Amino acid sequence: MIPVTYFPVPTQHQFAKNRELIRGKPYEHYFDGDLWLHDDVLPALRVPMDPADAIRPDPDGLNSLLDPGHHAVENGFCELADGTGYLASRVPFPGCTGEMLHWWYWWCAVEPARFTLWYPHSHIAAEPVDRSVLTRPGLTHEQRHLGTTHYVDQYSTSALNVPGSPLPTSTRRNSASTPAGSPRRASSRILARGAGCSGPPSRP
Repeated sequence: MIPVTYFPVPTQHQFAKNRELIRGKPYEHYFDGDLWLHDDVLPALRVPMDPADAIRPDPDGLNSLLDPGHHAVENGFCELADGTGYLASRVPFPGCTGEMLHWWYWWCAVEPARFTLWYPHSHIAAEPVDRSVLTRPGLTHEQRHLGTTHYVDQYSTSALNVPGSPLPTSTRRNSASTPAGSPRRASSRILARGAGCSGPPSRP
């Protein structure tokens, strides 16, 4: 494990904002700015991956995230032929169960301060299209997030949209079904429009 010792200045500012945002919350003590990378991640940061190894942005490609085993590239980045930025990140969660993940995905979207716990330097907010489902009585963890859409604002680079403002990825995250038992992996694939492309997807 290798510690991250420098964060881009805009994300340092975001960290300070998030620290104030979470101050006084009952879960404030979980706010931790330390970040460690697994050794196998470093080579993936140096050069782009082969776009041919990217998961296709269609139903069959996205559903392959639920298949057993690993994909050709679990950590990497590239630009697809249409200018879409592609990012693959495999994050081990030792001891984490499927139920824990189902809980986290709705709980962290209830308010922006909770979302900052995920990545204090870069996360800003995860806004669900239907916020009422997050706290509606009588629903299971799965029912609170499966099939929902979140618009996620976060730094994916240090680029700025306007002075003092982050370049939001505005990623449209659709929750999909995951096994109820202990997950074999936790992978995230982000397809987002960034700087130099056609801009983030618009909110409804």
